[in-house]
Amino acid sequence: MAMTSAQLVGEVLAVLLVVVSAACNGHPTAPTSLDRFGASVTGTWTQVGGTRTWFLTQTGANVAGGSSFSQDNNVYLGAVSGDGIVQGGVGLGVFNFDDTYVRLLQANCSLEITGQLKVSGDSMTGPYTENDSCNGALVGRLSGTLAMQKK
Repeated sequence: MAMTSAQLVGEVLAVLLVVVSAACNGHPTAPTSLDRFGASVTGTWTQVGGTRTWFLTQTGANVAGGSSFSQDNNVYLGAVSGDGIVQGGVGLGVFNFDDTYVRLLQANCSLEITGQLKVSGDSMTGPYTENDSCNGALVGRLSGTLAMQKK
């Protein structure tokens, strides 16, 4: 006796339900941002050996939040401090970011820091580039390694 289409679909669904239940040990769970995107960066992060602080919120792969920093000896701007905005994304355990400060202690100056940080638990480290500008003109560029630690 041949199965009807409805019976065949029912059998396939029953098999899929058994497979899914077995894979989840009988406890289905929704994927978390850590499962799907390889890292979670939500929280407060401080620069190792510096004064930069990030207040990050991750939604899926997207990351956004506030930032602040203070330096006594910036190569191009001297003593400088400011509040900014961090934006970026997380994928495969890497946080690609853009940290922008347009309102600094110095009039008409700004900083933009971009980079790729490898996330490992409560720390992330990687290369960055900082562009320092005043009156709309680039006055200098710095590159190095940035290390951030979750509080």
